[in-house]
Amino acid sequence: GVLCLTCGVDTQGNRLEYEVVGYGFHEENWGIEKGIIMGDPAENDTWERLDGVIDRSYSFADSKKLKISVTFVDSGGNRTQEVYEQCNKRLHKRVFAIKGKICIISQKSKYSKGKR
Repeated sequence: GVLCLTCGVDTQGNRLEYEVVGYGFHEENWGIEKGIIMGDPAENDTWERLDGVIDRSYSFADSKKLKISVTFVDSGGNRTQEVYEQCNKRLHKRVFAIKGKICIISQKSKYSKGKR
C-alpha cells in the first residue's frame, strides 16, 4: 500500500498542472490524483488553490489518511521568478522549486547472469 505521497507541479502560462503520486515498498508507485488549476501563475490566488491540494489529507481504502510529504514545482519556463517566490512562501510546507529535465535512467537487473 501507499506509505508516502508526493506532488509534482508544472507551470504553464495560464495554469498549474499537478500530480499526486503514492509510493510503497519495492519501488511501487501509484498515480493518486492529477489536476489542472486554471489561473495565472503570477497571481497568489492560483497558488492558494494549489495549497488546497497539498494541504489536504488523502484517504485510502483501509481508512488510512496521508498528507503530501513534499511538493516539487518545475521552475523552468517563463514563470521562473514567480515559482521561486511562491515556493519560498511555502517552504514550511516542503514545497521546493526544481528544474525539470528529461533523463534516461539505466538500472542493472537484480538477477545475476545464469540465475533466473
